Amino acid sequence: MLFRRLAITFGCTTLLLAAALVWMVGLQFLHASAQRPSNNNIAFPDKEFENTKAYVFVVGTLTGDWIAYKNNTCSILCLPGYCLVAYVEQIGPSQIGRIYGPTTYPVTKWTDDEIIASDNDLCRRVTWTIDRGVKMALYAETPINQTADACAGRDSNIRKATIEPSPFWRKP
Repeated sequence: MLFRRLAITFGCTTLLLAAALVWMVGLQFLHASAQRPSNNNIAFPDKEFENTKAYVFVVGTLTGDWIAYKNNTCSILCLPGYCLVAYVEQIGPSQIGRIYGPTTYPVTKWTDDEIIASDNDLCRRVTWTIDRGVKMALYAETPINQTADACAGRDSNIRKATIEPSPFWRKP
């Protein structure tokens, strides 16, 4: 009888310990999964900024309120004459869209502190400004030729975005 009570008590204690262990592991799993996006998100590389006399290279996530696909990666390579920009975005669960670019932007300013590259199409001007001191890249899109027939009715908003760390690698 005593042996039977010990076995029941030991069995209940083992069950309680097992349940506590499962609960603790479950909490750790929930905590870990809250720190990272779901497995459906693409893990793009984190932000990088290389600054040399000969070139500047920036890669990271293009971030702005107006950007439709928040999980993306943008690569900018600037040489004294021009900047090359390529861009790709996650368009669905575990799905990447087409690669945009490389697009060439002529450099209009090249100093030890700042690089500015800009180009126009018919209805907008795109400008990349790279601040070498604070290691920041700014994208600006400005409407132009708004009175031209081809640009009538086009979006007239000024858009700005910066290159930031990838959402996957950001701390919560």
